[in-house]
Amino acid sequence: MSTTIKQPEIEIAKELKELIATQTETESQVIVHINCYSGMYPTQVRIWNNVFLLCKDTGAKSKLLFSDNIAVYPQWTELKAYKDLDFTLVFENLPKECRKFDLIEQIPETGGFFFKDIQRNNSNVYSLEMM
Repeated sequence: MSTTIKQPEIEIAKELKELIATQTETESQVIVHINCYSGMYPTQVRIWNNVFLLCKDTGAKSKLLFSDNIAVYPQWTELKAYKDLDFTLVFENLPKECRKFDLIEQIPETGGFFFKDIQRNNSNVYSLEMM
């Protein structure tokens, strides 16, 4: 006599599925924290939506997904004299074979961000300074 064992059905709650998807997506993102210092004169800063990461090994571009604590063109963030501004940029993941990359903001005026030859790390989290 043979018996069949019925496996119980496991139902995953919608909220848990969304959490898992968010964590998986976040793990594949590149997070760049930037500290900007104004110096002795007040200034204004902003980013444009076309800022991206460029892999030096493959030429692949990772587009900006999210920014926090900085204005996006055409708005400006005011920065008082001798003050810091810390902001965060979140990009699509870089290819696995990427060892170095540039952060580039190609804009139709002077003053775009450019950080050259950033060494890739295992965490995909970077801290940069802009004076």
